[in-house]
Amino acid sequence: MRRIRGVLLRIAIPLHGLGHIGRGAESWAKDLAYALARHNVDVILFKGGGVEESKIERVVPCIKRNSIILGGRESRISWDRRTNIEKNSFALFLVPHILVDDFDIWHISSLYFSLKYLKLTRLINQKLIYTCHGYVDPRGIPQWLDAITQPAPFYVKKAQEMNIDTKKWFLLPNFVDSNLFNPQNKPIRDQLGIPKDSFVVLSVGAITKRVKRMDYVIREFSKISKQANTFLLIVGEEEDETPWIRNLGKKLAGSRIKFLSNIPHEKMPNIYASCDVFVLASLEEFFGIVFLEAMSSGKPVIGAAHPVTKWIIGEGGENIDMRIEGNLAATLKKYLSDISLREKKGKLARTRTEKLFSLEENVKRVVEIYKRVLEI
Repeated sequence: MRRIRGVLLRIAIPLHGLGHIGRGAESWAKDLAYALARHNVDVILFKGGGVEESKIERVVPCIKRNSIILGGRESRISWDRRTNIEKNSFALFLVPHILVDDFDIWHISSLYFSLKYLKLTRLINQKLIYTCHGYVDPRGIPQWLDAITQPAPFYVKKAQEMNIDTKKWFLLPNFVDSNLFNPQNKPIRDQLGIPKDSFVVLSVGAITKRVKRMDYVIREFSKISKQANTFLLIVGEEEDETPWIRNLGKKLAGSRIKFLSNIPHEKMPNIYASCDVFVLASLEEFFGIVFLEAMSSGKPVIGAAHPVTKWIIGEGGENIDMRIEGNLAATLKKYLSDISLREKKGKLARTRTEKLFSLEENVKRVVEIYKRVLEI
């Protein structure tokens, strides 16, 4: 079913975590699918949980990573292994849709074995576009893919420096719905149990020590929490390290910290509106859609001194060396004492997202990528 320049396209976007996991990749898939639908692209969003919320959604069975059969949230099976079981069971149940449904392109963000097998055995000829949501060694990116998108110039440049052929590569930044996440959204501090007059620091990400380094955020926040009316709000998915993080927060910050998990994405705009500054302590965040959500909400953001994070934040906040004890605390004190700085950086952050990372502008880029791939 393809009419390239007349723009009749049929696109499939599958992601096993959709419907029961709320992270950046899931937000990306859902936002992209609905934006494509608004641009009159025939798109189906395949999800591993929840219910079909509209005619463009299909729920595919899978063994969910937190299911009772795998031991639930307190399972002794590692998080990575449980996630792989979820992914592979989803890929298996995806097979009938791959073979029967007439799609032009499968736009994937996970390498499903079923698509790989069917593509390599020439049982299907649909195009496969892979969007990276985590670092993959350029030398290990499969050749059976028809196109690869990377979210920042850094990754394309890095591959070229390694003499990797990037003819099939496209730059496609992650994006944010700037209408949904905007400075006019109302704070909900009362609902969250946060004092109205407090200086609120927000961090959004998996509530873990590894990668997201929520323990670092808590330790640094504790250095200022006793000196002023401050509050730390941590929002994210629970994993095996979460109970330890919660205990650390209670020990170091007491009543000045609150954890929220399993929050529906539609509630996040009001949560961002409730903070004064946003922090993500990952040293090498692959991209970080949460940066865009905070920036689009008109909030200054603080991130690590990593090339990609620097490119995202630009003049909309601060990039600091978060390996050093005291660096984040010193930066938070600066924003705590200077309201005009918060306002200035927040406005610059909003302007930057509208210019580079808005959903509506990037969905046009996606459609152009689809056209070019189908013409190859």
